[in-house]
Amino acid sequence: MTITKKQPKPCKKCSTKRYANLTLCYKHYRAREKEKRVEREARKLARKKKTKKYQEKTRKSLHKKCWKLMSNKIRLTGADSRGFNTCYTCGKMVRGRELHAGHFHHNKLDFDERNLRPQCNACNTYQGGKPREYSLKLVKENSIEWLERLKHDADNHPGYRYDDLLNIYEKLSQEANNRI
Repeated sequence: MTITKKQPKPCKKCSTKRYANLTLCYKHYRAREKEKRVEREARKLARKKKTKKYQEKTRKSLHKKCWKLMSNKIRLTGADSRGFNTCYTCGKMVRGRELHAGHFHHNKLDFDERNLRPQCNACNTYQGGKPREYSLKLVKENSIEWLERLKHDADNHPGYRYDDLLNIYEKLSQEANNRI
């Protein structure tokens, strides 16, 4: 009596020998596992992007990029050919890259040019932006009604969402490229 050994069935996708107890050969098994891993990672990333923490993190980094572009724009506005500009509050001549972009209303109208002026480090950082002198100059330049309107806009500003920041970033980067 002769016992015949069963021949293993070939791979479903090709005619080579199957891997272990699976229906696929080793090459096709590895390819399938790689596809599964890629799908799992894609689902994991999609879940991560939906989290509030991730969205806030990306919004903050985009806000930072937008602020850098806006700050450069404000500091270079009104600069002479050598790159010097005057501090809005004290009138001191300072090199443009050493200036700051000072706010009248902080954390409200960060990208509104009506709210921003170039200020030296001493006025903006060490003296708190000199709000008294800042407001007096704004009133002299424009009017008290204009300043009240600016305050009203700052009080009713909803904040910057991610989409708003994307639009601002595109606009500011385009303006920066045009200046160069």
